[in-house]
Amino acid sequence: MDSPGIVFVLACDQAVLWRAVGHDDPGAGVRYLEKIIQVSYPVPPPSDALARKLVDGYVSRSGTAHLFDDAMKRLLIERTGRNPGASSG
Repeated sequence: MDSPGIVFVLACDQAVLWRAVGHDDPGAGVRYLEKIIQVSYPVPPPSDALARKLVDGYVSRSGTAHLFDDAMKRLLIERTGRNPGASSG
């Protein structure tokens, strides 16, 4: 994996990853992953306006805008935790 010009990008919730790797000892997960992940850039969740713009863009481009009223869009933004690929259950 140590090849010149090769960079790996891992986008994840670090706390979830630490727990998965460290099982009952999150500190062990942190120490283990520090050997693999040298640089970390925290990315804050999008603002209300940015999340709304994202949803508006998705429904517009998909041709499904007529299926999503404002209440449905707000619900979608709230329930995904501002992460388009996530599900809050």
